[in-house]
Amino acid sequence: MSVPFDRRLAIGLAFGLVTTLMWAGWSVVSRRAALGGLSAFDVTALRFIVAGVISLPFLLRRRIGRHGIGTLPWRAIGLMFIGAGVPYCLISLGGFAFAPAGHGALQVPATVMILTTAYAAFFLGERPRPRGLVGLAAVMAGVFAVGLSGLTGAVGPDAWQGHVLFFFAAVCWATFTLAARIYRADALTATAAVAVVSALVYLPPYFAVTGSRLWHQPLNELLLQGLYQGLVAGVLAIITFTKTIEALGAARASLFPTLVPVLANLLAVPVLGEPLTPATMAGMVLVTGGMVLAMSSGLRPRPTPGVTPGRAGAT
Repeated sequence: MSVPFDRRLAIGLAFGLVTTLMWAGWSVVSRRAALGGLSAFDVTALRFIVAGVISLPFLLRRRIGRHGIGTLPWRAIGLMFIGAGVPYCLISLGGFAFAPAGHGALQVPATVMILTTAYAAFFLGERPRPRGLVGLAAVMAGVFAVGLSGLTGAVGPDAWQGHVLFFFAAVCWATFTLAARIYRADALTATAAVAVVSALVYLPPYFAVTGSRLWHQPLNELLLQGLYQGLVAGVLAIITFTKTIEALGAARASLFPTLVPVLANLLAVPVLGEPLTPATMAGMVLVTGGMVLAMSSGLRPRPTPGVTPGRAGAT
């Protein structure tokens, strides 16, 4: 018996996997920046210098008015700015100053999955089936295993501070995920809006206060961080992730980045020399297994009375 080809599902899977690969590399590159002396403020500036320049020409072709940019209202842009703009970058990059790349790569997407599934259930009526709940429980256990290693000092005395920052970074990204779903955000418009608004809000005060120290860093590191943070993470990953949300919905889209821990931890071993501790490996197994269970549970939207999926809160 042949299985019918679901084009929308295939597109969502493809975009989700590409996003995962880019985020895995981002965790390693961000940790490298922290170890090399670049602060979260410096890397955030590099990200939005590049992302803002790339995105500005596209944004200028969109209708910018009193009510928003294109079809996106200003309230949606504000939520996306918090979720994927300056606040998210400063918090997540700050976490890498205290905790290993593999921990951030595990905790942020796993916590995003948990929070987004809860958000989607409450706001959009997208509820996981029993197998999906088992998967979420496994993911939570994986996050706990890694978090415990930070509290006990097994990976350094300050790692717990990074774990706290990673949690709040996940809150930010879950907000972006839900906003993109509710307002049916066009991927390119959302990406350009976040990048340009972030550049306009952040770069002037940054250069006025501390920007001169940026130019004393090695040129090759500035280029690496600028291109990866600004182009790959700041533009391409947001586009592909927004496309994943469009194809699969907020709850399903949030499951794909849970593959990031495996890839990022494997990359961190040769690139950064970070060992795979027993707690990290246990977390990887639990999170990845939970992701597989949740994905195979077949989340489906269940409309909430009085709420139209995709437009909740848009009034």
